[in-house]
Amino acid sequence: MVDQMNNLAYPATFTPDEGGGYAVTFRDVPEATTQGDTFEDAKEMASFALAVAFEFYSEDNRELPKPSEAQEGEVLIELKQLQD
Repeated sequence: MVDQMNNLAYPATFTPDEGGGYAVTFRDVPEATTQGDTFEDAKEMASFALAVAFEFYSEDNRELPKPSEAQEGEVLIELKQLQD
């Protein structure tokens, strides 16, 4: 599973929240959602959210979705490996 997770980047949508910060969603991985107080914080949390979602994929023996091409307004987020 780890080899399959190396060097993957998924397009994310960052939506500004009315109360401040950003909500982050992934169209290829709907289970991965998160938020951050700043754009940089949201990017860091997005990478972590992908890793957590893929841990669940692994536990369920599900194939990882292939990343789509980024569309206008999306940001590519690299998958960060979780530490054991």
